[in-house]
Amino acid sequence: MSKLSNKLDLPELAIDPSAPVATERTIYAKAGGIYTRDSAGNVVGPLAAAGGGGASYLVYTAVLTQVGVNAPVAVLLENTLTVSASWSRDGAGAYVLNIGTGENLLERTVVFYGCGDINNTNTPTPPIAFVSGNNTEGVLVFILAASDGDVIGFPIEIRVYPSII
Repeated sequence: MSKLSNKLDLPELAIDPSAPVATERTIYAKAGGIYTRDSAGNVVGPLAAAGGGGASYLVYTAVLTQVGVNAPVAVLLENTLTVSASWSRDGAGAYVLNIGTGENLLERTVVFYGCGDINNTNTPTPPIAFVSGNNTEGVLVFILAASDGDVIGFPIEIRVYPSII
């Protein structure tokens, strides 16, 4: 019995090491990257490069401000996406960024955002951001605000993760 189990008065768990474990795949780390094997036993990969601990995704990070009936202007902090990122105005308080098309792109895209200038007296509710669209016609990142002029100092980060399927 472990010291932790004794202190907490927990029963010991009996684990059968020969019992099968439910997994979809086994991932192997070796020189040059992270690999897996397909159902025939062939090595597949690398799924991610080895070393460095760097990001395993593409990223677009910016701070946006929108004025009048214009599209938002981005102060670009980082862009490793493979598309030219330019925002458009889709109507009052609605702004769009098309990040492209691709297999499972929608399922691999995540958006993080902040409130921006919440002290702006014109903004009754902070804007929101979300991903929509489809893998064929284009994956879109939307920002919705109550009206034009409500997107001020709005931080946004869009991450597109690699497909490992």
